[in-house]
Amino acid sequence: MLQIKVLEKKTNFLLLFISVLTLLSCETNYTKDDYLKDYERFVVDIKRDWREFNESDWLTKDKINDDFYNSKYNKFQGELSSSEKVRVQRFNFVFRFYKGDITIKSLIAGEYNNLFKDLAIEVNDIIRELRIGFNDLENERTTILIDKLLE
Repeated sequence: MLQIKVLEKKTNFLLLFISVLTLLSCETNYTKDDYLKDYERFVVDIKRDWREFNESDWLTKDKINDDFYNSKYNKFQGELSSSEKVRVQRFNFVFRFYKGDITIKSLIAGEYNNLFKDLAIEVNDIIRELRIGFNDLENERTTILIDKLLE
């Protein structure tokens, strides 16, 4: 009888140990790319199913969106490129629009001008980076051509 109890304890301990190892091995690092893909999927689901949400559903979805737009954004903000920041702004805007927080009347009244201002700043930064990049490429090509001519 004592041997059976000892065996049961060893078995229980082994199962617990295996369970803990399994949980630890399943843990993955949540990356910036995971965040962007998950937020995009969330918004796609909202666009597809918004007609069927009741008030309780919207409260739940609102919490999820707030987590994406605030908590997770703050976590990855330093890793996001300008275009990725614009995508996050767009995801939040689309969510708010389908939820009914944004109306044509409120847009015309300028209630979301700050959002558009932020988007315009991000787009302007992207365009500036493109110009710098194209100038750098052009300068590099010119340097290569001059070097070839001088050879």
